Amino acid sequence: MKRITPLLILLAGSVALSGQPASAQKGRGQGGGPPQGVGAPVGVPVGRGPGQIGSESAGSKGPQGPEARNERSQTRAAKGAEVNGSDAAAKGPDMKAAKQVAENTHLASNLQTIFPEGTDLQGAASGFKNLGQFVAAAHVSKNLDVPFDDLKAQMLGPADGSLGRAIRALNPDFSGEAVRAEVKRAEKQAKEEIKTAKEEAKLAQKQAKEKDRQ
Repeated sequence: MKRITPLLILLAGSVALSGQPASAQKGRGQGGGPPQGVGAPVGVPVGRGPGQIGSESAGSKGPQGPEARNERSQTRAAKGAEVNGSDAAAKGPDMKAAKQVAENTHLASNLQTIFPEGTDLQGAASGFKNLGQFVAAAHVSKNLDVPFDDLKAQMLGPADGSLGRAIRALNPDFSGEAVRAEVKRAEKQAKEEIKTAKEEAKLAQKQAKEKDRQ
């Protein structure tokens, strides 16, 4: 009986040892790793790698890079040119001088002696940058006996506003000194013409006020 007891103890121990690796292996196979989704980088959806972050938002912005930026800049410039061009076409010729002629009846009356009878002075003044330029051109037309329309066409076209270049174009035989002298002469006449018209307008206003007081 005493010999049987140790044998039973050894047998029970061997059975226990043979069952331990299986249970340990089973435990490691089911619960050894972290749960699914645990340990993934913060902000990275499950199933998407770190390299895919922001791919959708970047694609929604359109093409990137120097060529794409240059193309967008050219598109904006073309739109701006189109808008500016349509505005300029809508405005038409510069009417500043024409408006000043219409407001100054005394000057208009004086200029009528330079132009042929029945001339539309506002139409003649349209396109000039200022009143002085228009009046000087009118005096050049009279002084040199050249058609005003031809002189105006030169000033608003090839001469680019230059009275001297317009005179030279219509009188190619003129020397540079002669052209400068004619420009100086016409500008002086224009200045005096405008000054006289202003003084006449002030005097007329003063007389009108005195008449109202009586």
